[in-house]
Amino acid sequence: MIVLQPVEDADEETSVLYALHQPPSKLGHVSLDVRIEFNIAGQDYIVSQRPEYTLAGKGVTGGVVWSSTPLVLEMLLQLQHTPLKCIPRQGNLTSRKSIDLTLDPQRSLVLELGSGGTGLAALVLAQHAKLFIASDFDPELLRQLSKHCCTRDDVGKRVKIQRREAIDEDESKLSKQRRDNIRVLELNWEDDFATQVKPSIVSLLAEEKRALHDDDDEPSKVDYVLCLDCVYSSYLLVHLVSTVAAILKLYPDCKAILGQQLRDQFVHLEFIEQLLARGLLVHRLEEDDDDASSAAMQALDGYAIYIVSNT
Repeated sequence: MIVLQPVEDADEETSVLYALHQPPSKLGHVSLDVRIEFNIAGQDYIVSQRPEYTLAGKGVTGGVVWSSTPLVLEMLLQLQHTPLKCIPRQGNLTSRKSIDLTLDPQRSLVLELGSGGTGLAALVLAQHAKLFIASDFDPELLRQLSKHCCTRDDVGKRVKIQRREAIDEDESKLSKQRRDNIRVLELNWEDDFATQVKPSIVSLLAEEKRALHDDDDEPSKVDYVLCLDCVYSSYLLVHLVSTVAAILKLYPDCKAILGQQLRDQFVHLEFIEQLLARGLLVHRLEEDDDDASSAAMQALDGYAIYIVSNT
């Protein structure tokens, strides 16, 4: 049985994690092929990559699919309709009994940070959500996201780029995957949250509410923040954690799902320290000690999935 282990001390968490799990020796991208096919939860997907972005050494890593992404997506789909038991925290202070990560196609709104250009998470999870917002800051990656995932033609209004059609032998396969509940949003973690990031999110949600002719006075809210393999740079950490914390403050019932490959131990330590310093509840997916390790958890050896929420 998979449970949620509370994380209360960054040093202890990092030491135990790196002692028990051998970080993969490879950099972490699945492949540098221009086209890759995936089978996730029994369904096939094809995505287009821009490996030259990663190889150019300009700090733009979103041109390819990183190995944690399909693993985390597979795990999330396995956990649908299965509330996860939370192991009691020390002293039972501010402890939750369980956390449910089930997506509701009629209600759930998911915001992904650092989506990159392939849109794999959007294609997989949009089928289980009411709305999936894929975000990034790079104009070319945003154009790729729009092309891969969206059926709407007005995406350029939000990301300040022109939609460009490509003639490709895989275009028919790619186009069939597109969904009308995926939106692309230009979002930079380094921007000020109150004056730039928050207005972008709130404006998009209000726009979608009007488009659906939803007369409910209650404003739309983000239910899940998803961030996959974005913890690799000390410089970006403060901006990433700050953005996640601000979104959770804006939407108190929201939960953040943060999945990553274990790389630099000190960067990971800093990541956990910053989450805890903001007073957030942090749990990590773990196999119950009483059970034999499942195939899903074995596949995640060398990776970590954290669920972050408000106290």
